[in-house]
Amino acid sequence: MIRMHLNENPLVKQRYCRYPDPQYGELRSLLRKQFGLKHTEVLIGNGSTEIITAIFLWAHLNQKKIVFPWPSYILYQELEYLFKTDVTRISFGLDEWDIEKIADAVPENGLLILCNPNNPTGRYLPREAIRRLISKLPVSATVLLDEAYIEYVDVENEEHGLTDADFIQKCIVVRTFSKFYGLAGWRIGYALLSSDLFKTLRPYLQLWNVSAPALEIATSCVLDQKRFLEGKQKTLHLRDYLSGVLKKTGFSVLPSQTNFLCFTHPNIDMWIETWKNEGYLINLLLPFVDSELNSYVRLSIEEDDIMEKFLQCILKER
Repeated sequence: MIRMHLNENPLVKQRYCRYPDPQYGELRSLLRKQFGLKHTEVLIGNGSTEIITAIFLWAHLNQKKIVFPWPSYILYQELEYLFKTDVTRISFGLDEWDIEKIADAVPENGLLILCNPNNPTGRYLPREAIRRLISKLPVSATVLLDEAYIEYVDVENEEHGLTDADFIQKCIVVRTFSKFYGLAGWRIGYALLSSDLFKTLRPYLQLWNVSAPALEIATSCVLDQKRFLEGKQKTLHLRDYLSGVLKKTGFSVLPSQTNFLCFTHPNIDMWIETWKNEGYLINLLLPFVDSELNSYVRLSIEEDDIMEKFLQCILKER
């Protein structure tokens, strides 16, 4: 079918002179197949950030109370301030979240946002704990499960996230191609959700919100899982080795199920200056000054040569 109604310009012979398929059919079909979800909808976004923003706006306009644990992904706080919406932040320390406390804070028709594994701490709430939490919520409540780092979870006998069809009827699982697949610059993410929520939320996104090149490269990534699983193992090895070195050097390091570490030191300001002088930009987590993270930094795992030099920098100063 030749789409002569879209005002495209094929005469210049550019590769991307045509608009992409507005349904993003190929990628959505591949993701359904990957997770074995025949009757689940897939919402494609300009990064998971766009999808989370759309869900936040939908909740705000429909006067839903929004609840999320804190500290967590800074975007939630930014959206709270942007929309001036009704939000309850549940403050916790750096230990595991209290399921009962979270459940008690979610009212009828509320929206609960959970980042799991959590950013910036790296902590992971196991699958069955999430199920128990959801079972305690009002039936009318909606859960947004932000699983940006879920592919890095390495827990024995633990499935990666909650993607079975029954669960998808109860919550929105949001994921990204930015982390595990390394496509941060391409800006593409997706959500697994029910047909009803898909119809509700799709109008909150632009018609062509994802570019054709981003769709192409994301599709190729889904078809090439082996390469990324190998990259994951290397990331986890470097992360755990770095964690060991930091602990031996007097750092307090939080457990992580992601591609980053969150840690602190009695002389953290001195270390930040040392790293800066060596060419490494690592800052305090300033948005969390009102929490127990007020003296922590977060460091993502880099390429082999960068990590080797960074480790040498730490060992040299020890």
